[in-house]
Amino acid sequence: MNWDLVPLEDVATIDRESICPSEISNHTLYVGLEHIESGGKFLGGKKVENGELASNKFKFSPEHILFGKLRPYLAKVALPGVFGICSTDILPIRAKKDLNIKFLRYLLLHPKYVAIANSLSTGANLPRISPNALAKLEIPLPPLDEQRRIAKILDLTNQSKESYLKRKSLLLKSIFSYLGEVTRDCTSNNWNWNLIPLKEVATSKLSNGIFKKNHQYLKTKEGLPVVWVKNLFTDYAINTNECPYINVNNKEVNQFSLEYGDILFCRSSLKREGIAFPNIYLGDSGNALFECHTIRLRVDQKKINPVFLNLWLRTNFMRKIAISESKTSTMTTIDQQGVLRLPVILPPMNIQNKISNIYFICRELSAKLDSISQLNKEFSSSLYSSLIR
Repeated sequence: MNWDLVPLEDVATIDRESICPSEISNHTLYVGLEHIESGGKFLGGKKVENGELASNKFKFSPEHILFGKLRPYLAKVALPGVFGICSTDILPIRAKKDLNIKFLRYLLLHPKYVAIANSLSTGANLPRISPNALAKLEIPLPPLDEQRRIAKILDLTNQSKESYLKRKSLLLKSIFSYLGEVTRDCTSNNWNWNLIPLKEVATSKLSNGIFKKNHQYLKTKEGLPVVWVKNLFTDYAINTNECPYINVNNKEVNQFSLEYGDILFCRSSLKREGIAFPNIYLGDSGNALFECHTIRLRVDQKKINPVFLNLWLRTNFMRKIAISESKTSTMTTIDQQGVLRLPVILPPMNIQNKISNIYFICRELSAKLDSISQLNKEFSSSLYSSLIR
């Protein structure tokens, strides 16, 4: 596909029609850089009133692409499809008759052209690409029908990606929807289930994790992974693939290793809302350690299902209680006794297991969707590279 390369200015116009705050009509849609995600997802903007904004803005129409000129490596390139005004750090681009606007957007989002635009930017701390430099950017120009075909194919792959994200979100919400119903009954105790302190289901003394200096962590995956605070906040079970590794001796393994079903809590946090945030380890026993800013809880699994417990501890009701047990000075902290005082509801084991089973079904389906998404991503990348060179 040896398409001609043409300067962007030959096939598109960068419109910088300015409007001052006093001329802006009430309920006008305003788009700032914060309303465009990296990768081009448009977040909707916001409605503004006459005189609300402090400086001049650019007008745009449904025919314009909005190109974020600040930090072009972020690839903030959106096609809102409506009338509005935008920040002057955004350049409205309108295609001429020989260029399809959707094709142009996909082109400008292609990693090759993102890198070129970034190389044309100036400024150390706040790099920007100038309108003149962007206008000189050379782009391939297939026949118009071919542009439309490429844009349609890429539209379909993006729709598939959005569908995946929605389905996964619904799956993850389903368990919390059910758990939320249980929680409402638990907090009112309509079912007369026992409400006990967490210490009554613990099988051993709580423990803080291993302390190692940063230089002791390895750049390769040798030794054992160590769960840090940040690893508690990803997904609904700890993923050790994201953890750093260290070499340890047998004594440290015996003292700080994790067993299947162990729950870790964040014991110190820069943000108060992160304190005592829990997550569960569902890997093989002895194959991971935990770091000193976390607290390990090991429970009697004959009394309580640890997956149910982890989900219970993550409910809004329990998060408020956990935060209330914390102390704040320069950082927010919680001690082991504060964790042990947390209230735990004890439904019959069959109900706990039912909730746990729903979680594992969601987890399995989520993993399958992830696999489908990865295949879709690889296909899209290959398609992108073959269609747009």
